[in-house]
Amino acid sequence: MQTFRYLCILLFAQVVLTDKADAKESGKPSAPKSKAKTASDKEMGAKEITYKRKDGAEVVHYIFDFEHIAWKKARSFCKERGLTLGSFKDGDEHTKVIEKYRQEYCQNCKWMVWVTAVGDKRRRKNQCVFLMLNDGTPGTRKCRDKIEGVICTKKEEKKTAVRYLLRRKRNQRKMIAYKRKDGSIVKHCIMESGPNVTWSIARSACCKFGYRLGTFADFREAKYVITKHRRRSCLDCDGFLWMAGDRNEEENTCPAATMLRPKKLIINCNHRPGEESKREIRGFVCSKIQKPKR
Repeated sequence: MQTFRYLCILLFAQVVLTDKADAKESGKPSAPKSKAKTASDKEMGAKEITYKRKDGAEVVHYIFDFEHIAWKKARSFCKERGLTLGSFKDGDEHTKVIEKYRQEYCQNCKWMVWVTAVGDKRRRKNQCVFLMLNDGTPGTRKCRDKIEGVICTKKEEKKTAVRYLLRRKRNQRKMIAYKRKDGSIVKHCIMESGPNVTWSIARSACCKFGYRLGTFADFREAKYVITKHRRRSCLDCDGFLWMAGDRNEEENTCPAATMLRPKKLIINCNHRPGEESKREIRGFVCSKIQKPKR
């Protein structure tokens, strides 16, 4: 009887050892190891898509793939990395981002990714927004549902064309008045901007506040206005300021003025430092003319 028990114990031990060896050879992870597939591991494989918005700002979208992740967890995941859950401003931005992702990384992808909002689709109660990776189509489903991916967006640097509104009384001191020989008084305001502001954006920004893209009657006026602005804000600043004038559509060139030593010149309407000059766009001039009373 004792011999029989001894044989049973040996047989049981052999079965247990064999099962462990088989599991090790098969490479199947245990439950804790499955959970150990951390976000940081996934982050290493994040796909980066850079998109240039219509206002000239560049934004970076990161596409992460997961086995399963709910919307709130996706939002926290992005926030922990200093990012925001997928944010799109331009109407067709999400479709272009997905299209570029498919071209560069995954042509046959059909899974879903969580985002904050797309167009008029926004989070409502327990319904959250996702995008299909096969065609960029947005949709909604329960926020607690777990899907396969996340889009995180790098917080965009503020590259607002206009740092202050001309209509605000406290900004009247920003204006520089100049009296011309014909008796008219011109109110100039130099608007500081980021280097990505194009000539067209500058012109639209001035018009929005009832001004026109600036022009100087002569060198004396240009020197007076630009020098006074530099003394107020940045004495050693150099760069280009967009000015009014004729745009050459064929060559895509537009008028600008230098800041350090005021001089008018013609540069590319979408100027970038290093293309024609090391100088970058520092802003633009908005002007309003008050004709003398007669």
